[in-house]
Amino acid sequence: MTNTESRSMIILNKRNNCNNTMMFHIVDHENVGERSMPHAVAPSEKGIEDALELVAGNMDVYAEHKEELMELIPEGLPCKLTNRKTPVDYMDFSRSIVSIEAVVSQKVKNIFEGLTIQSKECSFRRISLKGFENESFYILFIPQIPFSEIVLSKCDFCSTETYDLQNTVKFSSWEEARKAFPKFQIHKIVLKKEYSNYDILQPLMCIDPFYSERILEAFEREKVVGYHIFRGWHFQNYFKPELAFDIE
Repeated sequence: MTNTESRSMIILNKRNNCNNTMMFHIVDHENVGERSMPHAVAPSEKGIEDALELVAGNMDVYAEHKEELMELIPEGLPCKLTNRKTPVDYMDFSRSIVSIEAVVSQKVKNIFEGLTIQSKECSFRRISLKGFENESFYILFIPQIPFSEIVLSKCDFCSTETYDLQNTVKFSSWEEARKAFPKFQIHKIVLKKEYSNYDILQPLMCIDPFYSERILEAFEREKVVGYHIFRGWHFQNYFKPELAFDIE
């Protein structure tokens, strides 16, 4: 018989009776200072054109070539800050490329390496930030987990009209789930067992990644600037799902 072990976001109540759960949190970029948008880094278009052409919004192509994507971003890619004078530790990347989560400082890279985060969970590519060439900044790649690794039969979907977490529904196929969108969005994502020892997870339908508590504890301890932890079930029409794993 198969059970589901939940690793919930800190603000959600665990809705199953299981022991040894680990908390996961969805992280996004934070607005630092008085501007309405977070720090962002703009790349040289010539430096990323191959990566843009490879994925081009086609998730089937991405799934087939995701191992090649980072290699298409040149080492030392010229970049610049947009509408900011000084960088922070965790910044947005101004072009939308699947699996590129952020531009991060040497401090963040050191944290990940110190925690021995697996290379299959994330990787880095150094950039050259205009005006700060003597400092080290990196593109942070987080591979997206494809639909095939999600146990759809155990996922819960919630009505976007009622937000009633006590009356969730299930779908028998991704096609059925897509037809129900946006009236229903996923509330609990159940991944295959092998992902239960990860510290960083980004299922395909999530805009932002899940980070484990030990990563965020290190962020807080080292005073990392530029990230934000989502709190609450939904915010401005964006839903923060619960994360769980299909275990024996």
